[in-house]
Amino acid sequence: MSKARFPQNWATAELVKQYMRNHRRYEVKKGRMMPRHQRSAANSSRNTSQVPNIDSDDDEDMENDGDENEGGKHNESDEEDD
Repeated sequence: MSKARFPQNWATAELVKQYMRNHRRYEVKKGRMMPRHQRSAANSSRNTSQVPNIDSDDDEDMENDGDENEGGKHNESDEEDD
């Protein structure tokens, strides 16, 4: 399994894909996972508007942190000038 023989590690990728296929097939057979057509139907029927927007909360927090840091730096520079 060298890069010279298998450029871009295509063989490793195929081994991983085969492992995952077999793992899912076994889980479906044992009844621990829904078959593929049911999994894809369940994913496409979900309403994405129910998912909260986490990006907006993070942006607000980052803006507040930036203001606090800038204020702290500004205060330090004032103290150094005195």
